[in-house]
Amino acid sequence: MLLLSISLQAQQIDKIGKKGGITTSGGLSFTNQFYHVNGESNVSTPPYSYMVSGNVNINAYGWALPFSIVYTNRKFVTGQPGNVIGVSPTYKNLTLHAGVRNLTFSPYTLAGHKFTGGGAEYNWKEKGLAVKMMCGQLLHAVEYDPLDTRKVPTYARNAAGVMLDYNKEGNSVQFIVFYAKDQEGSISAFPDSVSTYHNASPQENMVYSLGFKKQLNKVVSLRAEGAVSAWVKNVNGYDVKQGEPFIKPLFAIENPNKAYYYNAYKMGADFNLKVATLGLGYDHVDPNFYTMGAYNVADDYENYTLNATTGVWQNKIRLSATGGLQKNDLNDQKETNNNQFTSSFSISITPTERWQISAAYSGFNSITRIKQVEEQFLDNEKNYYYLDTANVIQVTNTLNASVSYVLFNSDRISHNLSTNGSVQKADNGQGDQRLGTEMYNGGLSYNVLWKESGISLAVFTSANQNNYQTGNSKYLGYGASAGARAFDKKLGISLAANAANNYEQEVNTAVLYSLVNTYAYTLGKSHNLSLNFRYAGRQKKADATHSLFNSNVNELFVDFTYAYNFSLSKLNKKE
Repeated sequence: MLLLSISLQAQQIDKIGKKGGITTSGGLSFTNQFYHVNGESNVSTPPYSYMVSGNVNINAYGWALPFSIVYTNRKFVTGQPGNVIGVSPTYKNLTLHAGVRNLTFSPYTLAGHKFTGGGAEYNWKEKGLAVKMMCGQLLHAVEYDPLDTRKVPTYARNAAGVMLDYNKEGNSVQFIVFYAKDQEGSISAFPDSVSTYHNASPQENMVYSLGFKKQLNKVVSLRAEGAVSAWVKNVNGYDVKQGEPFIKPLFAIENPNKAYYYNAYKMGADFNLKVATLGLGYDHVDPNFYTMGAYNVADDYENYTLNATTGVWQNKIRLSATGGLQKNDLNDQKETNNNQFTSSFSISITPTERWQISAAYSGFNSITRIKQVEEQFLDNEKNYYYLDTANVIQVTNTLNASVSYVLFNSDRISHNLSTNGSVQKADNGQGDQRLGTEMYNGGLSYNVLWKESGISLAVFTSANQNNYQTGNSKYLGYGASAGARAFDKKLGISLAANAANNYEQEVNTAVLYSLVNTYAYTLGKSHNLSLNFRYAGRQKKADATHSLFNSNVNELFVDFTYAYNFSLSKLNKKE
């Protein structure tokens, strides 16, 4: 089955009648892969496979029409799933949207949700004013099917929204209103049990958002955004007895007495000091906060953040640090609550043009408390011990570093040496039970490049060790690679060889090796040929527990690709 995908974006209407009105570009490629295996492989690959792909991009006076198609193993695949048709013509500061589009106002209102309908954006740069608006259908109707329990009945959901933004000299004010409602008559009636199971009741939602940024002086700037959402979870449900916000009269919804009201807000401050920059932030999202304009809405959390950056020694040393604390279960109603603390620190040092040194640390700490069903259970000291065992603790610490040094550099040749390493330790536990892992990685490489000829050589080695509760595993690898260009640099040739030993409990369980040889040739401006040989082998030495290296195998891949690219233009002779 062949599907067609059309997407028209950023069409420049003001270019109509001008030179360069029509351009066409695209390409066609044909790839063959031959595969042979001797032994038991961990993947399933057919002996022969091929793929033909093509794309055509037509730009007619600013209207862009991209088409793409892929044919592989007698199956058609298009560049996008399904039929997607939409246009977004632009004239000077005005952009119009029609068809299947998506817009973003803010995370609390409209956040990239796809809709079918229309919209507009106007940016009056001289005055610092911008307007966005949309109107369309967020969800299409899906009928209930008693023979397919996986299909969720869905009401057609219509929406409209407007965003006004003023931004001048670093100061801005933003106001957003967004409204969405399910259409009750868009699908046939279905059993109440299905509605309860799938949470498929018709809903209504309206969100107001107000935000600002203010540059107080050269040092201090403030920012804040707040939103109030009125969510009717079931337009056919009962009235809600809940504290009402003072702005309730502003919500023009059809069922105001059935609405739940939720808040979300964030604020922060930035300090641009002479010696450093500092940022503070706070986020709060009520439990059950919701907007129909987003696919996923994170709710029920508070988040505190701190970040700082500075440079010393004429900025040859750059330092940065961040920290954050997050907690959930703000109303103390969940069966569990969670506190998380994250931190990171990084440093980069460039003492001379030849040296590059960097290091970074990141930490994650999480404590999840599982609440007791019966508080009366905690009536003596012994039971308080069991309460402690209900706490789940997760701790992860990661440290990585890298150093590179230019041994020699001239117009003719360069020599480079680099090394890197990382350590990660993770601990997960509950009560007296602990599950910890450790991972160590390291690598060293040496590279030489002859600049005029384009010949390059490299040798490298790498090592990895993992420590588990039940044992450990190691990986020691080494290799070399070479590259060159010939025939006026139209032909590129590369060769790489790798070998490694895998160990478990200090026992060599397998030897791994690979060889890759690649040729790439450019013929004229439009034709490209490539040929790639890849051999991978594995020899089992002993039984393995933590890896898949429990058999002997030899694999050979041969890939051949031809690609053609073109670009055509037809100028409109009108001035």
